[in-house]
Amino acid sequence: MTDERRAFDRFRRRVRRLEATPLEPPRRSVGSQPAGQVLQQASLSAASRRPDPTRDALATVRTAYRETVMAVPHYDDVYGESRQEHMAGELGLEVTTAVTQGTWNLELKRWLLESIDHALTVRTQLLQAIDDDADAIETFEREVTAFLSTLESLLAQPLARLEFNALRLTRDRILSLQTDCDDLVERRQAQISRRRRLTIAEVGFFEQYCYRDCDGTYPILDLLATCGTLLQRACSRVERYLAAAP
Repeated sequence: MTDERRAFDRFRRRVRRLEATPLEPPRRSVGSQPAGQVLQQASLSAASRRPDPTRDALATVRTAYRETVMAVPHYDDVYGESRQEHMAGELGLEVTTAVTQGTWNLELKRWLLESIDHALTVRTQLLQAIDDDADAIETFEREVTAFLSTLESLLAQPLARLEFNALRLTRDRILSLQTDCDDLVERRQAQISRRRRLTIAEVGFFEQYCYRDCDGTYPILDLLATCGTLLQRACSRVERYLAAAP
């Protein structure tokens, strides 16, 4: 992701260096075409007046995209798309069509730079989210390790020989651990919900990007679900001893 952000930054610098002139609508007399056709007429007029420079500029943009954004080391493994497909996913179909078939002018340059800035913003946010998630995972690991250690200690007791009150206290402690586990699940779900807006081209949501090589898209929730099952079984075991206690 860092490589992609740097690549888009290089692409933006190359686009900024390209000269562009404002799009001038053609003059028209009374009774000529309706105003809705002005932009199309202006584009055709500009193309007829400056065909070579605009074609060269658009070709330069397309080449710059291939030499920067599509040149990241992991491009073929992660994306493997044509220039037009990938550009449409990152910058939008309309921008891509204009870069492929339109006329280079100041308006298109501004539009293109805005789309590039959006791609950069998404990657900056995603990188920050990755750092935040790494910190969150460390916290989850510490907390899960702590209450599993507590559960192990509780189950290491000679349950069959414990008195009723000791069994009741053990059950209450396990129920408290279940509450802790439920709180962790809610906290993780809230983190996931806050990141729903973070998407990256065709890769998908944050979790799909970060955990695509894992067995599941939500490994922390899967771990907590396993812990919840262990706690339920432990509680049931203690309750059986409670029912049989004098």
